[in-house]
Order: sequence, then C-alpha cells, then structure tokens
Amino acid sequence: MLTLSQTAQNVLPLPILSISSGVNLPDPFVQQQPNLPEENHVSEEDLFPEDSIPWLLRLQGLLTELVSRNAELRCVTVTEADYEQLSAIMDDLCWSVGQDEKHPLAAAEACVGDFMRNYEDKNFPTMRELWPELREQDAIVQKILERTGANKWDSYVPTEEEVAIDAFFDLGGFLWGKGLGEQAISAYDTALRLKPDYAAAYCNRGSIHYALGNHAAAIQDYNEAIRLQPERVEGYFNRAVTKFQLQEYADAIHDYDAVLARKADYADAYVGRAHAKFAMHQYADATRDYDEALRLTSDDAVCSYRDIAQARAKNGDSPTRATN
Repeated sequence: MLTLSQTAQNVLPLPILSISSGVNLPDPFVQQQPNLPEENHVSEEDLFPEDSIPWLLRLQGLLTELVSRNAELRCVTVTEADYEQLSAIMDDLCWSVGQDEKHPLAAAEACVGDFMRNYEDKNFPTMRELWPELREQDAIVQKILERTGANKWDSYVPTEEEVAIDAFFDLGGFLWGKGLGEQAISAYDTALRLKPDYAAAYCNRGSIHYALGNHAAAIQDYNEAIRLQPERVEGYFNRAVTKFQLQEYADAIHDYDAVLARKADYADAYVGRAHAKFAMHQYADATRDYDEALRLTSDDAVCSYRDIAQARAKNGDSPTRATN
C-alpha cells in the first residue's frame, strides 16, 4: 500500500456537444486568464527549482537513470557523481518542499533521500563503526523496548520501491501541469514498470494521451485501469468521454451506464450520457438525463442543452439512429 501519494485519478472534462440550433450555447469550460502586470514577470534565475523546466527534467532524468539500473532499488548502484547530483537536487528540494508532505514533489524528495542513504550506507562509516560503545547502548535500549512493548510500530514505513513509485506518480502529474506531456507519460511509464498493477497511473497516463490526441492509447490505458479496479468510476468515465470524441456514441452510453451504476449521483455522467443520446437523436432520453443532472447540480449550459433536446423531442426531429 502506497503511503506518500494521493491516488485520485484524473477525470476528463466533458466534451462540448456541437448543436446546430441557432442558439449560442455557453461554454462552461473556457476560463478567462487575467493579464499579469509587467512588473510581476519572474526571471528564470529567480524561480523556485520546481518552476524551472530544466531543473525538473534533470530531476526526472536522474531518478529514471537510477531506477533503470536495477529493479531492486535497495541494491541499486549510486556512483559518486550520482551522489553529488543528488546532493545538489536535495538542497533545492529541501528549500522548496521542506517538511510539507502534501507538496507534489514530497515523494521525489523522499526518493532522492533514499538513494543518498543507499550511497552513504555503502561508502560512509557509521557512528557505531567509529564508536563501538554505541552498539552496547543499542543493546540496552532494545531490551527496554522489548520489555515495554514499545518496539511495536503503529505506522507503516514505506519501502524504497514504494517511495520511488510515489515519486514518479506525483512527478507525472507535476510535469503535466507544466505542459510537459511526453515527459509526464515517461514518468508514469516508470511508475508502471515498478508497479504494473497501478490503476491510477494507467488512468492518469490515459488522460494525458487523450489530451495529446492519442485516443487509441488513451482507451488502452483506461481499459487496463478498469480491468485492475472495476469498481472505480474514473476509468469508465474517461473512456466514455474518449468514445464520445471518436463518435462511438453507443459505447460511450454503455460506459456512462457503468459509471452511474456505481455512482448514481454523478451529475457529469448524466450530462455525458445525455450528450451521447442527443448525438444519436434520442432526444426524449437525452432530456431525461439532462433533467437528472440539473436535479443534482445547477448549470446554465446544461439548461440550454435540455431546452433544445426537449424542443426537438416535442417536434419529433430526426428518428433515432445508432452510430458506432
């Protein structure tokens, strides 16, 4: 069980349904960005390390290289040159991340620390090697712990491999947030090499493939996420959005059905299913789904879609046709 990362999957935004109706529908997904004043411009030299693209790529490259050397991370080879690079990166991470366990690079900081300790354990003499009397004190402390039962750990300490998995999972999301799609995919690739049954990583990588227009690759990832965690809704929802974009509307409806069977109050799933039914000219069914979505949430765009679907259902526009 991973302990450092949140494993919430990315959920795709609903596609905008293109309707030829003479009505200008609002687009709820376009957000205006304010213009920053000129004096707020920050130079590359003044950025925090994680805001520097070259620094992020250097961090990813070094961690990927070290992980790739050996599947058993506790035995991975860390050279003196690696250690010097890790030390420099750790200085930056300590400045930016510190003790904030919720920071998106907290797992990367822990991973760098593990690799540094790996090198230090092999190359630096320990205090107990330098002062044998400390070993005697350890024996006394151990007897006290055994007598009091205080040596029983109440919390789980993650392994080096679990820390690395968390690091690459979080790094994938962080890189994508910086607009580095291919590098983010590479980070998820590494996380999945270390943990092939990581459903959240498949779902997130699929979302990036989708955003980059690689719809076939996205569906493959969503398929795997669903196979690994069939009870989770994110894989079905994202695959439905992708199927809709591919105009495979019947398949999209099937996936939205799966979402709503698991989460009956998922408003966006009703909207998505309504979009797919509308695209298949199933206006009465689409109206019912829009109404259900509006029962759960208030949205002007959904109101507009519902009104158009309702009007077309009353007018008997276009018989139902299957598209798949």
